[in-house]
Amino acid sequence: MVVTDSLVIPEEKRFPGLTVLGIAPLLAEAIRTVQAGGSVRAMQESLAARE
Repeated sequence: MVVTDSLVIPEEKRFPGLTVLGIAPLLAEAIRTVQAGGSVRAMQESLAARE
């Protein structure tokens, strides 16, 4: 199971197979994109193409 770190999951509630991903880099990129007049949709498509 993969979740983001937007909510804190205490260590005692975590289990093997749980992956917690940091969301800060994605939010920062979205803010930079919008501030530069870009499209968040285009950013998402670019990220999806990297996978």
